[in-house]
Amino acid sequence: MVLIKKIIPSLICLLIVTLVVIGCSSNKTNPNTWLSVGNAEVGEAEVMVYLFQTYNDFLAFGGEDVWDIKDFSGGKSADEVAKQGALDNLIKVKVLNQKAKEQGIMTLSESEVNLLEQEAKNYYDSLPENFKTNHGISLETIYDVIEDNYRAKGLENQTIESYELDPGDVEEKVRENTEYVKLKSEKAIDILTSYYVQHIVVYTHEKNSDEVWVTLDEEKIIQARSKIEAAYEAANQGIPFEDVLTEYSEDPLSGAEDLGIMLSKFQLPEDFIVHLQEVDKGEMTPIIEGEYGFHIFKLLFVETPDKDTIGEYNTQFDVWEKSLYEEARANLYKEAFDTIYSKWLQGVAIELGPKWLELDFLEAIKN
Repeated sequence: MVLIKKIIPSLICLLIVTLVVIGCSSNKTNPNTWLSVGNAEVGEAEVMVYLFQTYNDFLAFGGEDVWDIKDFSGGKSADEVAKQGALDNLIKVKVLNQKAKEQGIMTLSESEVNLLEQEAKNYYDSLPENFKTNHGISLETIYDVIEDNYRAKGLENQTIESYELDPGDVEEKVRENTEYVKLKSEKAIDILTSYYVQHIVVYTHEKNSDEVWVTLDEEKIIQARSKIEAAYEAANQGIPFEDVLTEYSEDPLSGAEDLGIMLSKFQLPEDFIVHLQEVDKGEMTPIIEGEYGFHIFKLLFVETPDKDTIGEYNTQFDVWEKSLYEEARANLYKEAFDTIYSKWLQGVAIELGPKWLELDFLEAIKN
């Protein structure tokens, strides 16, 4: 159901509860009304179409196991979040349709109608027969839902197209990506240059139960300094670095065998790189105090990229950079539209009938 999927928000968006004025009513004039949005009354068949689409979105996200998640978001289970997400989407579509009607953009061309009719038929045919029968879902129901979504998306696109972004805002949004900022400031040859090293580390910090690094007490830090100094002295006296590493290093991945471990400028603090650049092949650095401990490196060799590798990297970086700017613009347009939509939403009366309030999401789908 391509047209519906275009407007249904991602699972992340589904987690954001829309702030609307919602009331409860058990005395609707029409007993078949499950909920109402402004002047639009929504019955069982239409509600079930939205629920079914959301159900499939969640399945695509996490398979059948997704329904076993009891704290999917904000302490709510996956089925509770899915039900709320379907409701939020339905409300949005109805509000945008009413706004489109106010703005006089409800007319569809013959080609658009033909396209929607074909989409409706394809989606209707894909639904389980018992699901359609149990909930009174007709081909007309599907067409109405698709048409509503199409108009809503059309209004959203039209609103976005009329909004002019500030280039400075786009740049600021892109630079929220710290990895991009760091890579952008470096030359390709520096990023791609690899340092093959053996590494001795003695920690001044340890991870707590939450996997957060916390500093050791003062006595243990003094012991750590003594230990790294002993390691440096041993290596300096001619004991093979591999043997010193095996005895003193507290990191099991220290490169004692084979070609050591490969590090790049992008992976290391600047002062680490400075020390590695100051030593020759086979030499070791002085003791370096890092954020979480003391380090000694032995430089095995340096591998620099060739021209083709640099060219390929630059090409890939340009593609990535372009995608970041496109993503930034899309996010800013969305933020702008969400602000406009929230204003349109103010004052819209949302009433949920008892059938909606009592609805069990999974039971409704499977029955």
